[in-house]
This record gives sequence, structure tokens and C-alpha cells, in this order.
Amino acid sequence: MKSHFFNKSLKLFKEYKIQNKKIIIGVSGGLDSIVLLDLLKELSSPCQLKLYIIYIHHGDSHQNKIKNYRDKAKKLVLSVSQKKELEFLSPKTENQLLKSEEEFRKLRHTQFKKALKSKQADIISLAHNQQDLLETRLIQLIRGCGLQGLESMSYYDNLYLRPLIFFTRKQIYDYALKEKLKWLEDPSNKDNKFLRNWIRNKWLKDLENKRLGAVKTLSRSLEVLIPQKYNLDMEIYINSKGIKRKFLIELSLKDQKRVLAFYMRKFFLRGYGHSHITEILKHNERAKKTFSIELLKKTWIFTKDYIKIR
Repeated sequence: MKSHFFNKSLKLFKEYKIQNKKIIIGVSGGLDSIVLLDLLKELSSPCQLKLYIIYIHHGDSHQNKIKNYRDKAKKLVLSVSQKKELEFLSPKTENQLLKSEEEFRKLRHTQFKKALKSKQADIISLAHNQQDLLETRLIQLIRGCGLQGLESMSYYDNLYLRPLIFFTRKQIYDYALKEKLKWLEDPSNKDNKFLRNWIRNKWLKDLENKRLGAVKTLSRSLEVLIPQKYNLDMEIYINSKGIKRKFLIELSLKDQKRVLAFYMRKFFLRGYGHSHITEILKHNERAKKTFSIELLKKTWIFTKDYIKIR
């Protein structure tokens, strides 16, 4: 019996048409990335995926325990790649001495894109989870960003894919235990001089201790504020009654079209094109009263709250 991880991910891969793709997987050796690797390996057969593993060594360090961890992590990822019979990539970066989060991030993404080009791959897959999403949004708020900045981390944007973004750390940990996976804990994650670590290890924990359930509420509040979030999980704004009109209007034009295309596929409609989607969106801008139109040999009902096919 396949896990909830597998079933939900397979459903999303089909919805986003992530099939017959070459994927570069960023694997650090930590819990999240090892689970990501295992999950994508399971999905590779039903989705016809070609996978490559890339480990980015974060360079030298003045602290022996950090340097030793990076060397051990590289060996672990190599070992897992060999067991799963996947090509292992590891560009030469060990002699660099990097210090800041931004330097680490730039190094990783530069090497990811080089690997993408060299292997003529389609997608870079990263292991961000639900809490990473919250932490990133908080960091963006601290930097003074607007809604666009809060929308920066998505499930799939045609380049970066984050299959774990809907899952909590506990769910990921439970998956790893069930599958008997091995991973390493990065000692630098305990260093609160990095803003993300301070938010994770100190601020969010203090907030939760001060008010039980506050972290979950904060995460949910940010989701409600950000229209792009609805682009990540169709179930949030499409249900058995149809498409929620108020949510559709809040989305960008591009995402409105994606929602409608997804809804049409649910009803196995064929032959629809840009003009059909444009016509439906035009009608959605009308006053919120009940009316109907005929389109694609179907009756479309517009109520105050929903668009649905009869």
C-alpha cells in the first residue's frame, strides 16, 4: 500500500503535468532532502522521470565539526545515489570559504543551474517543507517585501519544484522512520547567528510557548493573505460545488486560466482553448447573481459564490 506522501504527490504531478521530465534533485544529506530523494525515486516509474542527484559542498570552514559534517554528508549522498542507481553530481566547491546565508544560497543555485544546462534537464527539485515556507515568508516580511515577495516560494513554477511544501516536519520525519532512511543533522542549523535559524529555533518556539497553536494560526493567516497560495493546491478553491468565484477573482490572470483548465479536465472536456477560458473569465466579472451560459456543449451556472458545470 502506497503512502499518503506518494498518493498526494502522484496526484499533484499529474495535475501539473510533471511527466517525462529530467529532474535535478538538490540533496544535502539532511532529513528533508533524503526523503525528497526517496519520494522522487518512487515517483520516477509512474511519471517516467529521469533523475540526477546533486550535492553542493558548502566549502571549507574554520570549525572542524562543520567541515567534517559536509564531507560526511557528501559521502552519504553518494552512497544513497549509488544504491538507487542514480547519477551523482558534485561540483568542486570544497576550497571556498563562505560565511553568510546569502553566499550559500547563491552557490547552490548557481551550481543547480549549471547542472540543469549540462544534463539538459527540465526541473530543479528542492526539499522545502511547510515550515520552510513559513520561515521564508517571515524573512521576506522582515526585509520589507510586498505580496510578490511572499509569493516567491511555490510548489512548481516551471523551473523549481518543491514536492514537500505541503508536508510538515513531523510528517517528513515519520515517513523517514517508516522507510528506514538514514540522514545527517547539520550542526550549523543550531547556530542562531543566521536569521532563519533564530526564527526557527528561538522566535517561533517562544511564540508557540507563549500562545499554543500560534505558529499554525500565523501560517494560515499568511496563506489567506497571499492569493498565489491558492495556485498550490487546487482543493483549496475547487470543491464539489464548483469553483469559488471570490478566490478566482483574487488570482492573477495566468492562475485564473490554470484553475479553469484544471476544472475542465475534471469534467473530461475536450477541445477547449484560450477563447473559451477568456469567455468564462469575462462572465465571472459580472455582478454576483445567478445566470447561465452555454459553452462547449455544457451549461455553466454562475451563482453568487460558485461557477459550476451542470
